[in-house]
Amino acid sequence: MNNMDILKNRINSLMEEYNVAGMSVAVTDRKCEIFAEGFGVESVERPVLRVEPTSLFKIASISKVITSLVIMKLCEEGLISLDTPVKEYVPWLRLSRPEAEKTVTLRHLLCHGSGLSSEIRKDGPKDERYLEEQLKRILPELEMPNLPGEGIHLYSNYGFVLASYVAQSVTNTRYSLLATEKILSPLGMNRSFYDLNVYSTYPLALPHVEDEDGKLSVKHIITSDATRFGSGELFSNVLDLSRLIRLFLNRGIADSGERILKEESINQMLTPQIKRLGEDFHGLGIHIRRFGEGYVKGHTGYLPPYRASLFFDTDKGVGAAILLNT
Repeated sequence: MNNMDILKNRINSLMEEYNVAGMSVAVTDRKCEIFAEGFGVESVERPVLRVEPTSLFKIASISKVITSLVIMKLCEEGLISLDTPVKEYVPWLRLSRPEAEKTVTLRHLLCHGSGLSSEIRKDGPKDERYLEEQLKRILPELEMPNLPGEGIHLYSNYGFVLASYVAQSVTNTRYSLLATEKILSPLGMNRSFYDLNVYSTYPLALPHVEDEDGKLSVKHIITSDATRFGSGELFSNVLDLSRLIRLFLNRGIADSGERILKEESINQMLTPQIKRLGEDFHGLGIHIRRFGEGYVKGHTGYLPPYRASLFFDTDKGVGAAILLNT
């Protein structure tokens, strides 16, 4: 039995142990995928629909990596700065602690050091045009246990929603279009979508839930909130996520050979900005996680029942993406 067969058997065993309907896995080096496989089904109601590496899943908070790349791109273009107070780009900014309004920066937002807490809603407006309205309503009510710059890591979805609004504001372009134009399309991530009306037309791993008896069933609703595209609403597949991994492994260069970001920008993202729990850190939109004797970098995603994970080792030149619909 070769290593790939051992890996497949291990994945199938884990899926059975944890009662997972469908799962997709890819491993890539700096050049291409060295393993890409789907396991299980897109829907237990139609088991003929097997999960493939092309099947779409919600990647949840891995979306924050894209937001960070957009921000870094706009920094390179001179439109914004990581250390300029956000209020210069968002004059109407109101926070629950007014003293934070003049000091919070994009760097604070991208490393979860802003002090903004993590308000979570499962569903919301389906139109990006409500983004400003939502921020004006929610930010002044959002608890801030600490202030920006105090070096305290507090995971915040709305920190990234605000960052996406900054990008939208300075470019006068809807965030989803901006992310597609600046990052997704140049990377060849052509099966990564924000819009339910689009991703629902592609092979889609439907969400599944488990009852008390352990029986899996399709959850016939996919929650979405167009005002949270910058935080966690992107749908993608493991092949596109492999392209994203290779961007980091190759220090800003896409598969096409095009330089998407300067090496300096990639290095900033991968540099510890704030300490998390234990020996972990957070960079700019990147979780730096202790793994064995070293560190891996990337992000996880969890919007029930979807789970996602993307991590890579820049020294060894390898990374993996894993997507689940249960």
